Amino acid sequence: MTSVSIAVTVLWNVLTFSRGIFQDLDEVIVKPGDDALLGCHAPPNTAITGLIWSRPGADLYVLFYRDGRALQHYQLQPYQGRVDLSDPTMANGDASVIVRNVSADDAGAYECTVRTETTGRRGRDMELRSVVRLKVEDTPSPTNGGGRVVEGASLCCMLPLLVLLSLCSKTFR
Repeated sequence: MTSVSIAVTVLWNVLTFSRGIFQDLDEVIVKPGDDALLGCHAPPNTAITGLIWSRPGADLYVLFYRDGRALQHYQLQPYQGRVDLSDPTMANGDASVIVRNVSADDAGAYECTVRTETTGRRGRDMELRSVVRLKVEDTPSPTNGGGRVVEGASLCCMLPLLVLLSLCSKTFR
């Protein structure tokens, strides 16, 4: 393996790891009565075979998707009729959901678990997890598609990338 391919592999792994950190630290802030968009994404070119949105410690789910449809009998009662996929086709790996008419009871952590089947010769099944924190505040805040999204890990994720790029530039001089 050449130093270029090693650098590319390491860079890919850092970017993939950083994307996971970004997802895990997403926070959506909305006002009571608003709709909240909780983001979750699988890699493009994958078929989503299963999707679970859950609250930690709950026996049932916020959304349970399998066999091409949401199964409501697995859904927590307070979320029935209030949660939908933001894109029912889940195109490009979009497994985000919209929670309608949010109240203070909806505040807290939501875990997204996506099961995928990668298409192509080197396809493999994957299970991806991310956590979104929903804050419900009475004070008005600027919204962006169902709430303000705060990504708090930019510096800690960019630092390893900058170090890697610095090392790579020294290697190729």
